[in-house]
Order: sequence, then C-alpha cells, then structure tokens
Amino acid sequence: MSSAMERAFGRGGVLLAGLPIACLLGVAGVGVVMGVKAAFPQWMLDLLPMQVLQPLHAFLGVAFVLSGLVCGLVIMLRRECGGFRGDGLIAPAMLAFVLGSTAAIVAGRGSGVEYIGWPVGMSLFLGLVFLSLTAAVLSHLSTLSARTPEGAWLLVIGLVLVALGLGERSVEIMARPELTRSLTVEWHALDTFFAGWNSALYGLGMVAVMRPGDQGRRLRGRWLFVLAVFCLLSTFSHHHYMSAQPSLLKWIALTASMLAAVSFARHVWAILISWGKHRGGPPERAFFIAAEVWTLVAVGSGILLAVPQLNIWLHGTTAIVSHSMGSMIGVNVMIVMGTLVRYGCVPDAALALRMTRRVRWTGVALVAVCLDLLLAGAVEGVLRTGDTFQEYDPIVRLWLIPMPVLGLGLAIALALLCREVWVGLNGRAGLPRAAGYEDVRVVVELKPAQTVTRQAGSALEVGV
Repeated sequence: MSSAMERAFGRGGVLLAGLPIACLLGVAGVGVVMGVKAAFPQWMLDLLPMQVLQPLHAFLGVAFVLSGLVCGLVIMLRRECGGFRGDGLIAPAMLAFVLGSTAAIVAGRGSGVEYIGWPVGMSLFLGLVFLSLTAAVLSHLSTLSARTPEGAWLLVIGLVLVALGLGERSVEIMARPELTRSLTVEWHALDTFFAGWNSALYGLGMVAVMRPGDQGRRLRGRWLFVLAVFCLLSTFSHHHYMSAQPSLLKWIALTASMLAAVSFARHVWAILISWGKHRGGPPERAFFIAAEVWTLVAVGSGILLAVPQLNIWLHGTTAIVSHSMGSMIGVNVMIVMGTLVRYGCVPDAALALRMTRRVRWTGVALVAVCLDLLLAGAVEGVLRTGDTFQEYDPIVRLWLIPMPVLGLGLAIALALLCREVWVGLNGRAGLPRAAGYEDVRVVVELKPAQTVTRQAGSALEVGV
C-alpha cells in the first residue's frame, strides 16, 4: 500500500495524501461540536470553549484547502511533468505546519486573528512550500501550457497571490495593533490569500479534468484578462459596507461584484443545455460536476450578498456561514478530492458508481446544513434591526436546534466520502492510467465546461 502511494505521490506519499483527509475529518468533527453549541451554547462550556473551537475550526478548514492544494499539485506535477526536485520535503513541512499550528491554537497561543489563526512563525513552513511549488510550476510551464494555457497561468497567478496574501497578513499581525484593526488592510490581505488559493485550485482542476486529446482553453483576450484581474482583486471592500472604509473602495467593490452577474447568467444557461449529455464516466467526474454546480451557487449567493441592502441585513449572521460552507465544501473539497482520485486511482466502473453516490449524499447533507444556517441568519437579520441581542438571540437559537443532527449527518457523509477516496487510493494508487476506460467497458469523452466563479472575494473565469 505504502509503496503504491509513494509511486503516485512521491516520497512521503501516504503522509501527503492523508494530511488533507485528516484535516477534513478534523474540521467535520469540530463542526459537529460547534453545531451542538450553536443550538445549546452552555453545553460543556468550560471543557469546550468557543474561544478554542472557533479558531480551531477555521484553521482546520484552511489547512485542508492548503494541504489539499499542495498534495494535488505534487501528484499532478509527477504525473503530468515527471515531478520536481525537493518534493520529498513537502510532506514533512506541511505536517510541521499543521501539527504545530493546531497545538498552538488549542493551547491558546494562536495569532488571535481571523482565518490565519496560527502563530506567525508557522507561516515560514507554508511560505517555503508554496515558493517551492511556484518554482516547480514555472519550470514546467511550457508543458502545462500545452495542455491548458489558461489553467497553467491560473496556477502561477494563484500561487503568487497565496504568497503575497500570506505575507501581507503576517506583516499586519506583527505590526502595531491598530493596523490589525484596520478592516481595509485586513480584508485586502485575506481576499488576496483567498483569491490565490481559489485561482490555483481552479487551475489545478482545469489541468486534472483534461483528457488525452482534449484541447485546453486558450488564454483570454487582453481586455477580458484586465476585467478578470479587476474583479479578482477589487471585491475585498464588499464584506461590510457599514465599516469605516473609504467610500471609493466600496463603490469599486460593488461594481466588481455586480460584473459577475452577466457571466453567471450565461454559464447557468450553458450548464442547463448541456446537463445530462455525459452520464457515467471515470470516478473523478462526479467531483468535478459537483464543483461546477456549487461554484454557481457560490457565485450567485456571493452576488446577492454583495448588494448593499442585503449585505447590511445579513452581514455577521449565519447566512454568511452558509455561503462560506457551500463554497468550502461544495467547491474546494470537491476539486481537491477529484484531483486526488483523477491521478491516484485507476478508472473502475464500480468505484465510479460508489464515488458518485458518496458525492450526491454529501451534497444533500450540505444543502440541508446551508439552508438551516441561511434561515437562521435571515431571522437574525430581521430581528436585530429592532430588538436587542438578549431579545432576539433565543429566537435565533430555536432555528438552529436541527443543527446538531444536520451537522452530524454532514460529518458522516464527509467521513464516508473520505473513506471511499482513501480506499480507492490505497487499492489502485500508482498504477498507470493507460489501462483506459475500455478495460472496464466504460468509454467517456469529457469536454471541460466553462464557468465563471467568484468566491471568498474573487471573480475569475475557469473551465472545470
């Protein structure tokens, strides 16, 4: 088992593939506990304080995305480009980052800021990993561009933005305290970080979804590129229009956010007319279809939440959590898992059927959780306009009573999905893809669909 995964993922293969799966299981487990505490805040108050659970939950989610992106890039570079020097150091560095940061947060020694809650010193491991991967992608840029020019450049842009966002946020944390409280600086750093991993993930997805003989999407025209960059980097001020930010930045953010509506409508129509044309297929196909659908959900909800009247009503409620969970699990998890399956498993009809079922049930569980959070957030948004927190909070908690059950259902669905992926990797990892679909009597032709995606403060066009 270990030697097979070593061939697919390189040195430290089991560790590299297991790290994102462990982070996903961890964030699901912590999420179940937080779901119980959302409905019953006093439950195990001293033993499981929210001051620890919240930053731990956020960190494990970020750690999943980062470790999954790293793992996907390593295996993609090995399978598509023959690998790169130094890939054996990637797994130990990521393990040190995840374990060290988790221990610090649990001990109450994290940074204390949102999303990047680990101690600043731990960012050194992360920075070295992403600099190494950026150099590796650049060294194989011609090979990747031959397969999908836009996907290759999305990878490069994404990796650079991750490093820039991480550096900006780290410098901000180390600077004087009043700078950390500047929402403009904080959200710019976070959105650059998010835009980076989103771009890199979608670029990775564009490479992974390509089949032999497929022609990847060419680079867009100059003005479309300028528009995409403008939208990608200009939406950070739309998070909260009531905050003390310059009005010009708010108007720019609103304009950039609304520009996504035209492309959103066009790509919804494209998906509708192509729906059902390609049924069956390789095991990873279900993951990429789910990512397409949830990308549109994230884009649509992101556009609505950027409307000032709705933003003022819903900002800071569980409705925003609903949007974030749909983006994180529906898009990021599916792209990461789909990439692992694409490069780590040999096509098998039975495996494809099991994967499809797991993805569907995960989607059902995610919809249930997101709807409950959305309804509770809407109720809170209405009531808080005229009532005090002490008056409306018990009412909002009533809407969250189903959350322990719904959260447990989602955690179980994710655990079963992780188990299926892990079994597939262990059973088939490292074997040549040349076995082909004919060996299992499944013949499929995949043509990448084009979607426009805007998530966690980004707007970009990508084929997944």
